Amino acid sequence: MGPFDAVGLAIVCVALFKIVQAISHAFTARRPVQAVSDPELLAEVDALRTRLAEVEERLDFAERLLARVDAGDQLPGRVER
Repeated sequence: MGPFDAVGLAIVCVALFKIVQAISHAFTARRPVQAVSDPELLAEVDALRTRLAEVEERLDFAERLLARVDAGDQLPGRVER
């Protein structure tokens, strides 16, 4: 992977993190709903939770991949500035 690939991956990671953060904030910023009995609404919330979990997994994977690329870029004996 070249340096431009790593930069692109970093941009994607930051963008995904911001999206997940915004969704998380939207869920926590609202006051709690008392008792929801609408099955369609409950199904939609469950679907959104599933999608959010998938996005978080993808973000974690991208972060691990980016960290591995950064560590692999360094040569032994290289002097850091």
